[in-house]
Amino acid sequence: MKHNHFLESILKYLFKPKKYSISENGRRLVFEYNGRSGHAVYKDGNKTIRFYTEVGGGDCIFYMDIPSTKEWASQTGYPSEQRDEILKFIAEESLRLQSNSPGSYYKIEDKYISFYQK
Repeated sequence: MKHNHFLESILKYLFKPKKYSISENGRRLVFEYNGRSGHAVYKDGNKTIRFYTEVGGGDCIFYMDIPSTKEWASQTGYPSEQRDEILKFIAEESLRLQSNSPGSYYKIEDKYISFYQK
């Protein structure tokens, strides 16, 4: 049991939120944890979107499941035209809040965002 507690402590340290992310227009990103997985919660006014996250392997720090372009509007309530801008905000804030490694970067794909360390 001590080994599992030790691993969980390390994961919580690596992925602990540094602070709330609040942009100039009131949007924010908050992380919730449950061991190796959790959720990134995007909040914009009265709207909230939850994205599943999980610890990666190798150079991948973690990844985040996102609705595909076709599913975006129906699953999020935001128009498809806002998808790229919202995902860029989420990706950049995720790196700022979650990565302790200089040179970390992200890749936005159709159904997920992967976060890497160099």
